[in-house]
Amino acid sequence: MAKPLDERIAAAMGDGARAATVAGLIDEVSASVATSQAEHDRLDAISKSATASEAEADKAADDASKLARKVVRLAAKRDQLQERYEDLLNSDRRRRAVEEHAAVNERRTKLVADLRIDGQRVIDELLTLLDRIKASDAECDALNKTRAYGLDWLDSAEAEARGCSATFRQQCGSQIPRLVNMKVPTFDASQTTELAWPVRDRTLARLQNMEQEARRQAHIKRQEEIARWKRYVVTPPTNNTAMFTIAHQGGDAGVYRDVQILILSPELAEAAREKGCQVRLAADNETIGLPTAVGVI
Repeated sequence: MAKPLDERIAAAMGDGARAATVAGLIDEVSASVATSQAEHDRLDAISKSATASEAEADKAADDASKLARKVVRLAAKRDQLQERYEDLLNSDRRRRAVEEHAAVNERRTKLVADLRIDGQRVIDELLTLLDRIKASDAECDALNKTRAYGLDWLDSAEAEARGCSATFRQQCGSQIPRLVNMKVPTFDASQTTELAWPVRDRTLARLQNMEQEARRQAHIKRQEEIARWKRYVVTPPTNNTAMFTIAHQGGDAGVYRDVQILILSPELAEAAREKGCQVRLAADNETIGLPTAVGVI
C-alpha cells in the first residue's frame, strides 16, 4: 500500500532521496493541483449561481474556500519539490562529472605511461620500415630502367603491400598518399624541432647555413664600408701656390685654394691632412657656395 502523499513528500525532502523519485512526486502534486483547482472553480460557480439555494451556495462557498487553501499548499509543496529536484539533479550531474573526469584522467595517465614505454620504439620501427621502403624503391627503379634480360618489372613494395596501383592512384585518378611522404615528428620534442622523417640532408643544410652566413657577413661589411665614407670640408693651405690632387670616393679632385666638400674615408681624410689641408666633418646639409647636390664631390 502506497504511503500518504505528505509522508512521501517529507521523505523526498530528506537525505537519500533520488532525483527520479522527486520528479515523480512533482508530477503527482501538479496533477492534484490541477484537479483541486478544477473542483474549486466548479464550487465557486455554484456559490454564485442564481439557481442554487442559500444552503447549497453556502456549502459550495465553504468547500471552495477549503480547496483554495489546499491549492495554495499543494502549489507551495510543488515549488519546494522542484527546488529539491534541481538540487539533486545538480548533485547527480556533479557526481557524474567527477566520475567521468576521474575515468578520463585514468585512461590518459595510462596512455602517458604507454607512450613513454613504447612511443620511441614505435617511431623507430616506423622509421626503419620507411627507410626500407625508400631503399627498395631506389633498387627497383634502377632495375626497371634497364629491364635487363627481359626480367619482370618490379612495383613498389609499398604499393603491393597496401593493395593499390603501382602509380599510387585510384581508378578515378585521385592520388593515394604514400607512407614515405608522411611527416613523422621526433618523439622527444624537448630536444629538437626537426622531423624524424623525412630525414634532413645534413650536408645540404650545412652548406645552406654557410651560404646564408656568408651573405650576412658580406652585408655587414658593405654597411660598415658605407658608414666609413663621410662628407668632409677640405680647406687647402692658405699659402698654396700650385694645384694638387686629393683622392676621394669618386676618384681624384684638383685642389688649389678653394674650399671643397669631399666624401672621404678616414684614411683619405688623413692623407689630405698630410698635404697640409685642414679637414673636418661637414655639418648636415652644409654647402660651400653651391647647393649640396652641386657642391659635393
